Amino acid sequence: MLTVPQKMQIGKFLRNHSIDNIYYYDFINIIGKKDCNYQDILEYLLEFVNTKLKELGLNENLLNKYLVLIYNFLSYWDTNIELDSKIVSNILLIKTNYLNNENKTEELTTNINNIINILNEKFKINTNNEDINKINELTIKVNNLEKELNDKIILIKKYETKLLKLNKLETNNKEKDKTIKELKSNIKILEDNINKLKIELDNKLKEINVINNNIKEKEKNIENQNKQLDNLNELVKELNNKNYALSKTIKELNNEIDNKNTEITNIKNDEENAEIRNKLIMEFILKNLFMGEISIEDLIIRSNNESINASRLELLNALNRLKNTINIGYSEYSFPKKTYTIKHNEILTNQTLTIVPKKLTYYDILFISDLHLYDMDNIETLNNLNKIYDYAAKNDIKLILNLGDLCGLYLDNVDLENLCNAKKLLDNIIEKFPKDKHILHAVLGGNHDEEFLKVGLDPIKYISNNRDDILSLGYKNASLKFKNDDDLKNVIMLHHINRRIENYKTNKEETNIIDKILKDTYSSLGNKKTHTYLDVLGHFHISCLDSINSYLCVPSLLKDRVLNGAWHAKIFINSNKTIDHIILIPLILQNELIKNTEIVYSKKI
Repeated sequence: MLTVPQKMQIGKFLRNHSIDNIYYYDFINIIGKKDCNYQDILEYLLEFVNTKLKELGLNENLLNKYLVLIYNFLSYWDTNIELDSKIVSNILLIKTNYLNNENKTEELTTNINNIINILNEKFKINTNNEDINKINELTIKVNNLEKELNDKIILIKKYETKLLKLNKLETNNKEKDKTIKELKSNIKILEDNINKLKIELDNKLKEINVINNNIKEKEKNIENQNKQLDNLNELVKELNNKNYALSKTIKELNNEIDNKNTEITNIKNDEENAEIRNKLIMEFILKNLFMGEISIEDLIIRSNNESINASRLELLNALNRLKNTINIGYSEYSFPKKTYTIKHNEILTNQTLTIVPKKLTYYDILFISDLHLYDMDNIETLNNLNKIYDYAAKNDIKLILNLGDLCGLYLDNVDLENLCNAKKLLDNIIEKFPKDKHILHAVLGGNHDEEFLKVGLDPIKYISNNRDDILSLGYKNASLKFKNDDDLKNVIMLHHINRRIENYKTNKEETNIIDKILKDTYSSLGNKKTHTYLDVLGHFHISCLDSINSYLCVPSLLKDRVLNGAWHAKIFINSNKTIDHIILIPLILQNELIKNTEIVYSKKI
């Protein structure tokens, strides 16, 4: 049996824990098992809940905690130990008392149903069984009769107390008779008092007789109840026998389940071993493909030399799986063996994007660069990307030009895991990168994006093919013009040059370095820098405008050396659709893209 301090410990535990943090082992460690077993604890919890359910005003929160604790006890109960019939009866009594109570809530209903369900599913006790329902009804009747009997016993004790008082009064009357002899002058008063007391005594005796009659009736009722209890005990015995048979059946079923689980575990182990071998074979093929062209026959020989011992079918299946990630092809004219190789995509460069404004006198463009995306699940990154589109929408910008390094993964050590991560990143960009049906996002590939080309993946083209709003401008260099002809004068050139300037400072020395880089670039392109209205550069992670040498460095939006940001350009167009002048607005990334001072830039071509 639980002691009062242990019951207080249970109440304190439930008050100090929210309903989501009531765990079986935490509770057991606190209550312990000093003078009681787990069945004692469970019986007390059930009796407490039944008592509270009979009250008019329910403490729903406390009651739900007790119900969750009962459910936890039943969840951890060893099914080899049968539940006592009294526990089963009290569980069923909870449901009945709850149904009889007017205060019903969804959470109370759910918790009580969970307890009934675990009784059905774990202990295989059919709560809809007629015998169990009869037991439950009889238990309720017994409890009600016991309550009525206790009330009558209390009433009898009250009357016994009154009888004692009457006996004392009789004793006092005798003393008063003596006093009457001594005090004759007060005889009349005393006689009156005695008469009154006799009348009261007669009334009390009548009441006692009524009580005695009631007691006799209750005794008869108790006899009937005892007979009912005997019948109930017989039913309980039958139920115990059924429970025993059911427990035996459950043990047999558990043995079958254990055997099936063993079979499933063996199958899973076989599948895991097969997956590990497939990965090993793909890693082996990938390593050899990066060494050059190779045939299936040579792969078989090398796999035997490296103790992999892959069959032709295993190698062909692994090649087909690799084709889902990288671009693998073969030479149609190789003889006598067909050889496989990684097909490297051609690097398209110096592409042209033509914008032909119809009625506009100027055209708004947002220049961004060097996002270096590697985790599209990062909330801060997604929020900052959304700020680009928020700014473009507020300022009626229809074109975003990205100056390169959209992706931030390094593929220097190419292995299967890196390839899978690269493909996963591109698919996440396609899915999660912000989108606006009114805005075109044109991307020039940078040196980090070129890393993907080594394994036959063109990241910018792959994203563009799967997003209508994203356009590929190729790699390294591209031109932007405003009329449909072949003339490349009065254009804006876009560059992502893989040359780094360490410790950049806006002084003459660094300006000369960038100017020399641009001259080398134009020399390789065959274009003339004097025909370019403005060169826009990514890659350097700095923000600056050199109006003398006519170039603009776009900062990294997310990883700049000084301040993350972008540039907003208002390009004013002449009637002959050539650039008249440009208003350049540097932007700083904070809670949103913040405008700085406007700069008017112009150049004679």
